Amino acid sequence: MSGVCRSFRTAHKAFLPVKSASLHQQQRLIGDLPVKPNKYIEDWGTYRENVEYTFKWNSASFFKIALFGMAVPATIYTVAVREFDNTDEAYNRPKRDFMGNAAESKARR
Repeated sequence: MSGVCRSFRTAHKAFLPVKSASLHQQQRLIGDLPVKPNKYIEDWGTYRENVEYTFKWNSASFFKIALFGMAVPATIYTVAVREFDNTDEAYNRPKRDFMGNAAESKARR
């Protein structure tokens, strides 16, 4: 049975018109722009794809993670809450409790 399938696979190619092979050329989606690879961009892309293999846990990386993962968000949160508190104070509204207990917030009002 498999011999019949193999012979059919090669035999049906003889019935295809010759033009159809020329119609299946590579199509470029951005036109015929001359694209030249940049060595530095290719190296950076390779580094980014393999960052889990090249990452080293040291004091510099710990400092960056602590700074941008904890200190910067905490500073942004503090500044935003302070701005809300100043606005509430200016309009004589009670202070809002953003991260605290809801029961304590109601008791203060």
